[in-house]
Amino acid sequence: MNPNLIDWNKPTELYILTIDSFVKFGITSNWNRREIVYKKDFPSMAINRIKSIPFDFRWEAELIEQIVKWRLRKWAVYGRHEWVELPIQPVLDCISQTIAEIKPEFQKHQHIHTKGTNRWDFYKQIAHYYFEKE
Repeated sequence: MNPNLIDWNKPTELYILTIDSFVKFGITSNWNRREIVYKKDFPSMAINRIKSIPFDFRWEAELIEQIVKWRLRKWAVYGRHEWVELPIQPVLDCISQTIAEIKPEFQKHQHIHTKGTNRWDFYKQIAHYYFEKE
């Protein structure tokens, strides 16, 4: 997705799913469209939407999503950073902890989404800075 075409100020949700034995998390501003894609891609698997967390802005949702991705990287499915092989509760706990730690400082990180493809390195650095003890 071209970062220049994204409406970064649009309300967006962070969603958590279970698909088969995996946990999948991601962001979307249109769940109905996203759900159609999942059902098409995984027609024989049960897709359970466990939780949805609304954010006022897409850049906030992406910031949390990407930090969580880095925090859970040890359990990520090869080539699928937002798919993890963990029970649902540790994933929910990680997301909750990340939001609690980062949300008070959202404005400090508001500029990152403007960095184009370089923003991925910034997300990684923030994950290491805040959660390096893991």
